[in-house]
Amino acid sequence: MAIICGLIEKNGSDNPYNTAVVVSKDGELIASYRKNHLFTGGDEPRYYSAGKELVVFELEGWKCGLSICFDIRFPRLFETYKKAGVECMFSGNNWVDGRNKPAILENLVKARAHENQYYFIAVDRSGKDPSTMYYGTSVFSNPFSEDVARRNGIYSYAEISKDDIQTLKQSLPLEDSFKSDYQLTTGN
Repeated sequence: MAIICGLIEKNGSDNPYNTAVVVSKDGELIASYRKNHLFTGGDEPRYYSAGKELVVFELEGWKCGLSICFDIRFPRLFETYKKAGVECMFSGNNWVDGRNKPAILENLVKARAHENQYYFIAVDRSGKDPSTMYYGTSVFSNPFSEDVARRNGIYSYAEISKDDIQTLKQSLPLEDSFKSDYQLTTGN
């Protein structure tokens, strides 16, 4: 089976990257993504370098993309993946303890899945360290913002189909409506 995992990647003499890698079922490294948006509330910019690129890769016939944790709060990142034809997003998270945090993660994942018309899989770290607790929440949403995974302990299982993507694209075509930028004016 393919594996997607996070690691700390050396960056010469600069701060390391928070990186997600994808290894195929044959053991080949097929994608590497460096977190673009560092979490200022946790001093990440002090300890890590920000990535500058997005990555698209193929996995078992699906066009996929990667993000990491705080990236989910930046919709334009996911719109860029949509424009590149991504059908399934993967995100590893360290979603720390806080007010309504499991619901916030779930809502953000479902919003990104629906607004970009692709599947979105987000997995959170579980347990605790000396300074915080993690929820261990996994969210697997289809383009209709529906849960598609069945949990069995720490494992989830789902069967997905590109039919959901095509059905939504036909009933809610978005490609011709995308804007690259907006102009802001003040009212009278």
